[in-house]
Amino acid sequence: MGDLMERYDRRCAYLALYLEETSTPTVDHLLPKSLVWDRVYEWSNYRLCAGIVNARKGDRVGIVDPIQAKHGWFELDLLGGRVLRGAGAPRTQHRRIDATLPLLNARDCCRQRQRYIEEYGRGPGARGIDLSYLEYRAPFIARELRRQGRLVRGDV
Repeated sequence: MGDLMERYDRRCAYLALYLEETSTPTVDHLLPKSLVWDRVYEWSNYRLCAGIVNARKGDRVGIVDPIQAKHGWFELDLLGGRVLRGAGAPRTQHRRIDATLPLLNARDCCRQRQRYIEEYGRGPGARGIDLSYLEYRAPFIARELRRQGRLVRGDV
């Protein structure tokens, strides 16, 4: 698990959120063990995954491999913290993206995104964070704030 935590900078491959000390990091098998037993021990089949996402994923196939996802495939609703299919998503990927969204939009995941957005909005200091911290802990949120023109305090 240590190598995987290091490889992913302790961020869930699916959520692009830092796995806090209290969250449960798990090893996801992109191709489920129950369906593709011969790939169980292949490094290329491993993804660092928050426990809540891995439990929801189960044996699902036909979802987006987070390593292969491109910018524009997913967007963020800044008010609710929900991940949506992006306007730039190719039509050929819509079905896989739509199948992935329920994994990303568990209530706790949306709340965590909202907390990061609120903490960034407060600014550095008392219970707030700066952009560089947000970029490390939640790069997808930082990118979406930038894309949507919602950076604050002259951040670029």
